[in-house]
Amino acid sequence: MLLGVLARLAAIDPLVQPVRVEGLHLTLQYLGAVNRDRLESVRRLAAGVAAEASPFQIELRGLGTFPGRDRPRVVWAGAGEEETGLDRLAAALRSGLRHEGWDLDRGPFRAHCTLARLPDRLSVGVVAALAEVLGEGLGGERVAVEVVKMFLLESVRSPDGPNRYPVRDRWKLGGPELAHHSKGRPNHSSRMG
Repeated sequence: MLLGVLARLAAIDPLVQPVRVEGLHLTLQYLGAVNRDRLESVRRLAAGVAAEASPFQIELRGLGTFPGRDRPRVVWAGAGEEETGLDRLAAALRSGLRHEGWDLDRGPFRAHCTLARLPDRLSVGVVAALAEVLGEGLGGERVAVEVVKMFLLESVRSPDGPNRYPVRDRWKLGGPELAHHSKGRPNHSSRMG
């Protein structure tokens, strides 16, 4: 289902940049630029949070934009309001990060899967086409996702298309850290997803 939405977004305009399929993820916490000296504490914290969590299922329910429909910059698919497993995972991660001294956005957690980034200025035609895609939403279909892992992703801007999200670490929910550990580059945006 999300592949169809990505295709509809790509067809709107060459400046609309859908996320690469391999980059689809639910963002639990955007960290911003992370220096290498703080990266290890993030890894330890995430490993502990993941070990305490159990796998769960979520349902993607609709489409929206950030920051809003009047000046959209990002198109996203959102999880339902009652997704308690996801809420608990995000809350544990945010609490631990704040305890470690991270200055995080104080707004409410909004589970979302980024689908596309939009240019600064949108033509009337792009706005109309975008409104049509948003109105169609997920076509009334249930999009269920089994959540069994948590990842540390790096957000890398790509001059030839959408951002890339290389995996820098991963953890199995309810289990030990998985065998993947990459040094990552300092001062690139990171996110927990």
